[in-house]
Amino acid sequence: MTILLAPVLAFWRLWEHKKWTADFGTRPPEATYQWVMAEPPPEGLTGLRVTGRCYLGMKNWVWMRFELTEEALQTLVADRERLTPAEVRKRFGGYGSADRHFDTQDMREIGWHDVTAIEKPELYQVGSEADGSPFIWFGVLTLDRRNRRGFIRAWGD
Repeated sequence: MTILLAPVLAFWRLWEHKKWTADFGTRPPEATYQWVMAEPPPEGLTGLRVTGRCYLGMKNWVWMRFELTEEALQTLVADRERLTPAEVRKRFGGYGSADRHFDTQDMREIGWHDVTAIEKPELYQVGSEADGSPFIWFGVLTLDRRNRRGFIRAWGD
């Protein structure tokens, strides 16, 4: 029985990752930012790098990294809820993608490991709803005010 199922499972695995997934790293980063945040990147946000995946056309995971001016930083945090690390773990601790291999690969691609080196990270909740669509994004903005860098990790479905 296992021998009969092996080709079917192998085909499904290929189909799953080639046909039903999308790589956000291949799309224009400003377009992905606007989709996730429901607004274009603020003026003064530069060096935007985006990576992430869409799985089965409905589950999405995105990582972003960028530099920003003080004015862009103020625009970005305006009207956003500031979070403690404990609140982030409680609200978002269980969210991961469908494939941890891609998480590691995508995060490495944009230098996500720099988040752990931030001396005094500022954490904010981010999210949006697409106009006229039931699709919702939510996640965490991590700011490195000293070095004027920002990182966003968001999930959408």
